[in-house]
Amino acid sequence: RSHAPDRSHAPPARGHAPAGDVTARAGRAASFERAARGWRWRGPSTSCRRSTPPPCCHLATSLPLPAERDHLRPRIDLIVFIIDIKSKYSLKNVEASLAYVDASFFLGKVCFLVTGVGRVNNCSIEMNAIWKLRDVYCSPVLLCELEVERIQATTAQRLLRMLQICAGHVPGVSALTFGSLMRSSADD
Repeated sequence: RSHAPDRSHAPPARGHAPAGDVTARAGRAASFERAARGWRWRGPSTSCRRSTPPPCCHLATSLPLPAERDHLRPRIDLIVFIIDIKSKYSLKNVEASLAYVDASFFLGKVCFLVTGVGRVNNCSIEMNAIWKLRDVYCSPVLLCELEVERIQATTAQRLLRMLQICAGHVPGVSALTFGSLMRSSADD
């Protein structure tokens, strides 16, 4: 659910738990948070509009999260693993972190965001490794180029919509059905 951000500690993952290049990720996370500020929840009827606080996103470079703050950590609705296609370390970090994710999250609350796909000639990771992650963990893959501001904004909107669904803010759509729809559309 949406909570006010707790800025007293950095590591807890809420909206996503990315892995890979830390410096590039900080700018992208700020862009996602800017997009999150504009999010509004619409109630069951169009006449009933209520504004909720923006989703709370926390970053972590890897999992597991520190256990000493577990009792203060808000519920995690969506985990987004960021994989930089130019960095083999990024993929290895994500693969190592996946072991710490509870199996129930793979029922529609995990996705992989692959960055740098616009520069295919600079790839260090085979796309087959990405598709294998998608198939093994039954989780959708979003491909993007975060160096382009327009694509960055579109990606942030997609992630926020996924977070709304996973947090239960979209009536009639569950994380599990949404994940199934994304997987079936990727197979087509």
